[in-house]
Amino acid sequence: MVFCYGSLIRGLYFTNTVCQEIETSDGERSSEKKKLVITFLLATLGFLIGYVPGVAFNIVVVFQTNANIDINLCSHLQNAFYFMFSCSLCLNPLVYAFRSAHFREGFKRVLTTCWKQTPQDDDIH
Repeated sequence: MVFCYGSLIRGLYFTNTVCQEIETSDGERSSEKKKLVITFLLATLGFLIGYVPGVAFNIVVVFQTNANIDINLCSHLQNAFYFMFSCSLCLNPLVYAFRSAHFREGFKRVLTTCWKQTPQDDDIH
């Protein structure tokens, strides 16, 4: 995830190989590129906040040489870290929705299409 978003940010902002048509006439980066970079950074940050604590915890547990591990505490911590990871994944669409009008419109279109579909429509198709 970090590599993919990092490559997009590099292509948008540094090497100018992604979305070259968004450039303004005087060569400055447009506000759209800045908005995309911020969105990518927020999505990556959310992923890291949700993922890194759980991975660090599992690494510590695996490499711990002390046999006096409280299984109950480990289970609760592991559940909390799993919940954090799940929340970070669920928040990704919200980050995109708040940052992009095109994403909001597409999301509305998908939802209205799903809501308009009736059980009779499923039988016809």
